[in-house]
Amino acid sequence: MSMMHKLFRPGNGNRHARYTAAVCTNTAVYRGDSVFLDITTDTAPTDITFDGVTLGAKDVMFITTSTNAATVLGKQLGICCGKGIQDRDTTAAITGSTTVAQLAIVQTWGIYEDHANTVDATVAIGAHLNAGTVAAEVIDATTFTATDVFFGIAISAAATYTRGTVTTNTGCSMWVRCDL
Repeated sequence: MSMMHKLFRPGNGNRHARYTAAVCTNTAVYRGDSVFLDITTDTAPTDITFDGVTLGAKDVMFITTSTNAATVLGKQLGICCGKGIQDRDTTAAITGSTTVAQLAIVQTWGIYEDHANTVDATVAIGAHLNAGTVAAEVIDATTFTATDVFFGIAISAAATYTRGTVTTNTGCSMWVRCDL
């Protein structure tokens, strides 16, 4: 078997994905939320350390959730994975401000399994997922306009999803496509 064949062979532990770490500036970002680059702040929190080093203002990206497609067009970063790549906690918020914050792991490309937060309870396999009218959620897009904010494609149908204390949300697994 060639090395190239092994690199791209699907299987347990061989998930196609890319991640980045960012500082949460919202008060409540949950695993499965769609997030955007927050370009309204450039002040690094004083309590964020990574590998024993305190991060400065130019060392981090800031993320936020939004409902205004006009202000976030082209700034979509991906889907929040939580405080780590394997984090499965959908009930604990990642909190933050510009003075006290937490790092969040964001998936920018690849297969995001086990539910991205969706507005539409009728998400079908293969549906294009755009930013919804509700902050942090994506929606099954049936038509496209110049202001659509594309996040990816659904690879599972909608299912029940718990976000925070809300158990009536829907979600889907998806192919995230925000890493340009």
